[in-house]
Amino acid sequence: MRAGNMLILCLVSGVVLGLVAMIVGQQVIFGWAGLFLGAILPYSYVPTGGASVSSNSKSYFPRPIDTLARAVRAGHAFTSAIELISN
Repeated sequence: MRAGNMLILCLVSGVVLGLVAMIVGQQVIFGWAGLFLGAILPYSYVPTGGASVSSNSKSYFPRPIDTLARAVRAGHAFTSAIELISN
């Protein structure tokens, strides 16, 4: 999930939970508490998905770094070495 989408999800869930808590609780303090809890609620999903991405990316990581080092040793500029890796 992209960072912008995650921030929008946090904002929307915070506002929705804040409004629901304020309507049910009939006090503004419940609205603020709901806003806070709703904003941090989507982050409870992030660590569970991040572990599998991290373990999968470790097998792909050494190869581009090795290519980058070889390209720079061969005399390519850093930006062209990055472009070489991306292609």
